[in-house]
Amino acid sequence: MTHAVYPLRQQGVVLLVTLVALVLLLITTIALLQSARNSSLSSGNLGFRRDLTNQAERGVTKAISIIDQLGTSGTLTATDATKNYSSILLTSSKYGIPDELLSTTSTYTANNTLTDSANGISVSFVIDRMCSATGPALTSNCMLRTPAVASGGQNNTQNSKPPALANQVIYRISVRAVGPKNTQLFMQSTVVK
Repeated sequence: MTHAVYPLRQQGVVLLVTLVALVLLLITTIALLQSARNSSLSSGNLGFRRDLTNQAERGVTKAISIIDQLGTSGTLTATDATKNYSSILLTSSKYGIPDELLSTTSTYTANNTLTDSANGISVSFVIDRMCSATGPALTSNCMLRTPAVASGGQNNTQNSKPPALANQVIYRISVRAVGPKNTQLFMQSTVVK
C-alpha cells in the first residue's frame, strides 16, 4: 500500500519574519535620510551665520573709521546722527542692544547702512560714547580707561616718576546684520580713543 504524500502546510513564520525585517529596514532608511537632511541644514546654517558675522565685521570697521574721523576733527563731544554717533550712552534693550539699532525708523540707522545686494544683506551700526553727558569726557560722567604705566626701563631712575598718561574714552559699537528671510545677527565691540 502506498501512502499519499501531502505537502507540509506552511506556517507563515518565514513570511512574518521577512515582513518584520523589511519594516525595520524601512524605518532605519527613513532615520538615516532624516539625519542626513538635518546635517545638511545645520552645516548650511553655520555657513550662513559665518557670512553674516563677516558682514557685521564690515560695520565695526566702518564705525572705527568714523570714530577716527570724528576724533581728528575734534567733534567726539557732540552727537552726530548723520554719522551714526551719539556722544552719550544710548538707551538699550534688556539684552544690551541700543534701541536706536532695533528701530527701523531711527535716524541713526538710516545713515551709513552697508548693503550687499547680491546676497541680500544689510548692515547697520550705531556708535555711542560711554558717557552720561555731552561735552568733555570727565571721570564724573564717562567710563574711562586708564592706560597701564610701564615700570622700569633705561630712562626710569628711582627718583623719576613715569609720565602721566591721559585717560581714554570708551566707545561702544553695536552692529545689526540682516540677511535673507530677515535673519538677524547682532555684534558689539568696544574701542578706546
